[in-house]
Amino acid sequence: MEQAIQLFAAVNFLIMGSLIVAFHNVWSGIPVILTVLGWSFVLKAAIVFIAPNLGLRSMAQVRSDNSRKFIIPGVIMIVVALALGYSLWSGWNGAD
Repeated sequence: MEQAIQLFAAVNFLIMGSLIVAFHNVWSGIPVILTVLGWSFVLKAAIVFIAPNLGLRSMAQVRSDNSRKFIIPGVIMIVVALALGYSLWSGWNGAD
């Protein structure tokens, strides 16, 4: 069951990462964050496809008793989302 969930997650990461990389390949300014995130999704999917045991080991770390580990990454993702939202709202695309 866990391997099926892992495969489903890897396919989703591969699709989302590929879409981001294909349609948002910007390497300057704040929008570079989204491009790096897309490449990290593709890399994560590749790792899961190549070394499934490593992916299962990382999924095993997600438990309710150690959920406090995810507070800092969650805050970082909120900051990234705010930076990208500001970039979109202000119309700044790095080509200025």
